[in-house]
Amino acid sequence: MTASCCQLLYFLLALTIATTYAQEPIDDAIEDNGLSNLNLPPCPATSYEISQYGPETPLSACILYDLNPRSDDALFVNSTINSTNAIGEPSFTEVGLVQVTPSGCHNHRDGANTAISKLNNDNDGRGVAIGYFGTTFFKFRLISIIGGNSNNIGNDAYSVVHEEILDGVFQNVNNVHFILGSCSSASENDKPMALKHAKIVLSQVGSPGYYMDVANNPYVFGIHVNSDTYSLPALKALQFHLDATGESTKKQPVRVVYRDRSEFFKSTCRSAIDAATLQGFDVTAIEFNPDGEEMPGVPNSQNVEFLEGLADQLCSADEGPNTNNAAVIACVQERDADVMIARMILNGCRPTLAWFTTATWGWATRNSDRIPFFLGGGQWHENFAYSDKYFENGTAVLEYGKEKFGYMGSYDHIVSYAMPMLIVELITSYFEVVDSPNITDALVNRYHEIRRSLVKIDNVDTIFGPVSFNEYQRNDGRGAAGTQWVQKGNATAFQLGCISPLDQADVPIVIPSPSSLPCPPGSHLDQKLVEGDPAILADKCTLCPAGTFALYENTNLQ
Repeated sequence: MTASCCQLLYFLLALTIATTYAQEPIDDAIEDNGLSNLNLPPCPATSYEISQYGPETPLSACILYDLNPRSDDALFVNSTINSTNAIGEPSFTEVGLVQVTPSGCHNHRDGANTAISKLNNDNDGRGVAIGYFGTTFFKFRLISIIGGNSNNIGNDAYSVVHEEILDGVFQNVNNVHFILGSCSSASENDKPMALKHAKIVLSQVGSPGYYMDVANNPYVFGIHVNSDTYSLPALKALQFHLDATGESTKKQPVRVVYRDRSEFFKSTCRSAIDAATLQGFDVTAIEFNPDGEEMPGVPNSQNVEFLEGLADQLCSADEGPNTNNAAVIACVQERDADVMIARMILNGCRPTLAWFTTATWGWATRNSDRIPFFLGGGQWHENFAYSDKYFENGTAVLEYGKEKFGYMGSYDHIVSYAMPMLIVELITSYFEVVDSPNITDALVNRYHEIRRSLVKIDNVDTIFGPVSFNEYQRNDGRGAAGTQWVQKGNATAFQLGCISPLDQADVPIVIPSPSSLPCPPGSHLDQKLVEGDPAILADKCTLCPAGTFALYENTNLQ
């Protein structure tokens, strides 16, 4: 049986199961507005609980949230808030948003939920005020659908379901006008439906290659900042250090290792290679295929000897204590990092810096003995002070989410919260000089103007930071979050500090690393520390033995 047949059978099975367990039909056709035509059941558990499903747990497509302002009983309880007119009809326009995600994307779903709950309760329950006089209101309807457990059915089969669901929503619910992007692993599935139905999708993808087809699909916008910039603050700081000491970048090796099967890994590290080359560093690029088999039957990602060979290219034991101080940049997975770092320690490496993709992941907290002075990058940092009318910063959003949903979320929660807020800014700015805005007419008959208005948005403040769009319609409103594991203040434990953007930084960058520096007079390089201390970037100097003394800075290994 072909893969396409399997995918089709899965989709038909999902719909059959969905029909069997579907919700009771909604009597109010206006309230439902066609969603029941999809015959999808309510989800069997909470967003977080579903995110914990393993590959052995099947999940049919289901509706997690239908935050429908027309079904909100509060609208009709207190007439003093003017949510309804004299004959009981809502005095607001409903604007539909749809988000389809695989099971694991709880942060994406729940961040959007928080935003809609806040916005729809604005103005004493009337929703968002727009127009010159601020007397016209709209509310969002959030339709959040989980397409299935991609770990159970595979990404190809899931993709079929994801696109079919989006297509079905647009064919049946006539006032859905925006797609809230799925998590990055499923983001490609949003693109064709955005184009087919001419609807804006706000995507959550950092890699620039995702946005290069803007000429053929002008509906794709990216709220993530460019992940290709993640490592650049570290390289720039190293250049500044060398300039200050009168040293040439030509004498400083920069060695970059990266997986080639991932757009994120490849583009992030290729950007580092390009920047380092332009700055005049001695650059070595090490590309590898994690799925290849240097040893037949064993993927390279599982081949310890192969990974150790990559580490030897980053820093060889033959280089000696005076020459094994390369700046190391690695776009790798966690197991890659484990093997490579262990090998570099065994080789006696003392890198000038180590920038790893894993430095901002859970891997770092599980490897607290390894991470002192490691550098990383990401979309957001807890030190960011960006705020909005509801929350003083992103951390406050996460704390609210912990109370509401039962878990402490990630930056994905904050990004998904920011997306509806950005759409509010789009709609309010479009109508800011209009006396009596007709939202429905604009979204149905002048949507091309709405899309163009989004292109022209300039430094809109959100809790994720300023948002602007470049020529590829991806966010360039601020720089990425540069990070480093350092000791803050008088703390002894290492914490993930923010080094960039400069207006959000809470710690200065530490470059070169303590381990790469010569030892001061009266001390020497301790071989046991160099070849055994798991903190590869930490100080490796120890006092000279009794009766001996080093008069000068040195790299004497004893």
